[in-house]
Amino acid sequence: MSIQDLIGTCSISNVLDYTQFFDTAVTQYSIYEPLLYYSSPRTIFTFGLTCKAGRVCVLGYYKSAFNINKHLSRFLPNPKEFRGMQARTGTVISGSNAVQFMDRAYYQNADLDVFVDPGYCAEVGQHMIITQGYRITNPSDGAIATAWTREESLRHITDLAVGPHGEPLNPPYAHGSVHLVAFMQRTTEAGKTQDAQLIVASDSAFHAILDFHSTCVMNFIAFDRAIALYPLATFENRINQVMGQYTSAFNRDESVEAALAKYQSDDRGFPMRTTHSAEESRLLFQHGIDRKVGDRWCWTVKFDMVGIEARQPVVQSLWPFESADGRAPVVPDSIHDPIMENKWQMSGPPGCLALKYCIIGLPIFKYAYAVADVREALRARKSNANVVAVRERHGRTHSTWYDNIVSAITRGDLSVNKGATFLDESEESETAQYQDENRDHWPGCGFPMKVTDKDNAEKLAAKVRRYIEACAYEEIGGVE
Repeated sequence: MSIQDLIGTCSISNVLDYTQFFDTAVTQYSIYEPLLYYSSPRTIFTFGLTCKAGRVCVLGYYKSAFNINKHLSRFLPNPKEFRGMQARTGTVISGSNAVQFMDRAYYQNADLDVFVDPGYCAEVGQHMIITQGYRITNPSDGAIATAWTREESLRHITDLAVGPHGEPLNPPYAHGSVHLVAFMQRTTEAGKTQDAQLIVASDSAFHAILDFHSTCVMNFIAFDRAIALYPLATFENRINQVMGQYTSAFNRDESVEAALAKYQSDDRGFPMRTTHSAEESRLLFQHGIDRKVGDRWCWTVKFDMVGIEARQPVVQSLWPFESADGRAPVVPDSIHDPIMENKWQMSGPPGCLALKYCIIGLPIFKYAYAVADVREALRARKSNANVVAVRERHGRTHSTWYDNIVSAITRGDLSVNKGATFLDESEESETAQYQDENRDHWPGCGFPMKVTDKDNAEKLAAKVRRYIEACAYEEIGGVE
């Protein structure tokens, strides 16, 4: 039977019946909830684009399926207070907890991985102990973890924040992205034990996330939204790409191999992949493309903010910057969230994909940031040097942070006001100078590179050269 014949058999009453069924299906939660539950994120998104009724249906499902307060209440007795603390400190949740939230799944015996930026260990730790009822534990190999008292937990978390006195419970980690981990535990009213890890980053929480062993765990929950960095690979195609370079493995009782096997199991359903075609790598992982948190390749789920206090700006003053073109006004981001300013790029040859980025840690910023383009890191370092020169010239000792305009600084849209001591080199000549000054390799991996105000010209030259050479090598290798 042809299509024309089928159309001819459809009566007006049939069409009305189908329309009535559709209208009923998209307005009754008990009908559309199970249908959307078993649909992939892309299918749900596409259905929401079909018509107004479909859009309303999807919004209703999202409100229920991605209810962050309900999700957090399984781990925290006061979820809104926790989100308020997140807004104040930039703290995020990542690891398996974020995976199951985005996957609309429930993992038995799941824990809570709380990633903390440097300088907030005491505040976040005290919140977890006082407000959420967690206690520090002392997990020993082969032994049952023993929970400390509230007073002992508070004293220990304070000691960790200012530097351990004597032998710390959890010594600082040897690798670069995680400084230390405080293991915590609480007992619910029903007598169930819940675990949490307070993971204090060396530079930034996002650095630790980029440093994960594989892409399926590169997701996070902030105070106002949840974001998946590789949603098409992870939640649409159920593919987990193992990174060629990583160091974030903060659970001492679980090896990276065991973690990968856990995500590959039938319970979670993210089979490992190590190689892809060029087309797959570009489609699933945006190979060779500079990325930014919240870009069009991310999957962002925004939360209901009722009862959550808005994040306060890091800085109110713009001194001493002005627009580089002398015309466009500089408008700071009044609700700046540091994690949204991070950038990176998937790079590497077949079978050894790795994330390429530089970490910027400078006195003009309260937080550290990742950028993929080394020129952005050099612009920020130059701006920092100029600001320091202005302060010294005018005898200013008070430090002002410029996180609210970090994007403008790294793009080179701003310059220091008249009276500052400017660097003479342009970005291109500066980079070329670094390449020529020192032909030796920086003794370490090209990615990530950390740019601070502590490195002298020779050391920075070697690090920049190593980064550029690593980029060139991987671009030549490409993806077959």
